[in-house]
Amino acid sequence: MRILHVIRGLANSSGTTHIVGPLAEAQARQNHSVKIFFVEKTNEPAIVPDSSLVQSQGFPMSVPSARGWSRPFARAFNGAVRNADIVHIHAIWNFPTWCAMREAHRASVPYVVAPQGSLEDWALGRNRLLKRLYASVAEKPYFDRALAIHAVTQTEADQCRRFGIKAPPRILPNGVDLTNVDRDTGAVDLRAELSLPRNAVLFLFVGRLFPKKGLDVLIPAFSRLAAERSDVFLVIAGHDAGSGYHKVLENLVAAYGVTAQTHFLGEVHGHRKFAVLRAADVFVLTSYSEGLPVAVLEAMASRCPVIVSRNCNLTDVQDKRVGWLVSPEVKSVFLGLKEAAASPDERRNRGENGRRLVEETYTWERIARRSIALYGADRFHIN
Repeated sequence: MRILHVIRGLANSSGTTHIVGPLAEAQARQNHSVKIFFVEKTNEPAIVPDSSLVQSQGFPMSVPSARGWSRPFARAFNGAVRNADIVHIHAIWNFPTWCAMREAHRASVPYVVAPQGSLEDWALGRNRLLKRLYASVAEKPYFDRALAIHAVTQTEADQCRRFGIKAPPRILPNGVDLTNVDRDTGAVDLRAELSLPRNAVLFLFVGRLFPKKGLDVLIPAFSRLAAERSDVFLVIAGHDAGSGYHKVLENLVAAYGVTAQTHFLGEVHGHRKFAVLRAADVFVLTSYSEGLPVAVLEAMASRCPVIVSRNCNLTDVQDKRVGWLVSPEVKSVFLGLKEAAASPDERRNRGENGRRLVEETYTWERIARRSIALYGADRFHIN
C-alpha cells in the first residue's frame, strides 16, 4: 500500500511528531511504501523518521504563520496525492490539514483524519467561536467526507460525534517503539547530575512547557508535599518554544517556595530522554487537555510509574494499576504525589505493570497492523 502521511510540522516540541514518525516506520517495516509531507517550523529542526524506511519531505512556509501556510507544500501535495492509496492526516486547524483533505477529496483518494486531541473541550475553549466558524466553512465539510476519523481513545471518538462529524470514528491508540526504549546507551545518574541526595524521590515532567500541561497545578501541589518531606524533588524537562512560559513557571516555583527542590532540565530527546525516564521515580502529567499522550506511554515502557490527570484519557492507569489517576486540581494532585512518594515497593510494582501493559497493547508494531486494517487494505488487493 502507498501511504502518504501529512502533518503540520515535525518539531520535537510537538507530541504529534512522536506519533507520526514511529507509525510511519512501523508501517514501512510491514512492507508498505510510506511518505511524510510536512511544513518546516521556524527555528525548530524537524525530527524525521529513518530515511531508509520512510521518505520525508519538508516544505518552507510562504509566510511565517502558526498555521503553516505553504505554497510549495500545496503544489507538491497536489501531485503526490494521485500516487497514494491512502492519505493519513494528523492534527487539525492548520493549512496543511485543510489542503490535504481538499486535494485528496478532489483526487478521489481516501483519507483518514486524526484530530489528536484538538476536539477536546479545553482545546476547543481556546478561540471557540473562531474555531467553530472556521470549521463550518473550511475543515468540517472535509472531516465529514473522510474514510474515517482516527480517534486515539473512546473519549475522542465521543468528542468527534458531539462535534457533529459524520465520518465514522475508529479507535487506534498511540504507541511506543520498545527498541528505542530498551537501547542500552548508558545510565543517567540524575541525582548526581543535579547534586541531589541519594535517597531523593524524583518526580519528573517531560514535555512542552505550555499552559495546557497543568504545571500551574503540579507546582503548588508539589509545594504542599515539599512542606512535609525534604527528600522530594521535581524535575521539569522541556522548553517553551520561545513563548516565555519557562519564565512564568520559574516565577511560580519561586512564589511557592520550592526553588531548591525544583530543577529545570531543559529539553531532552532521543536516548537521553529514556535514560532520564528510567532514572526518575515517578512521571507526572497533570494536563487539562490531551489526546493520548505518548510521553505517558514512554514512561510506562521505561518502567516508570505515572501520575496522570483524567484528561489524559488513560483509564488503564487506574484499572491496570500502572500509576495514580488524579484530577487537574491542586488537592487531587497533592494526594497522588503523596501516595506515590510513600512506598518504593508500590512504585516498583506499578512500574512493572506499566511495562507489561505497553507490551500487550501499545507497541507500534501492533498499532501499524491495525492502521492498515483501518485503511481497508482489502480494497487495494493488498495482504
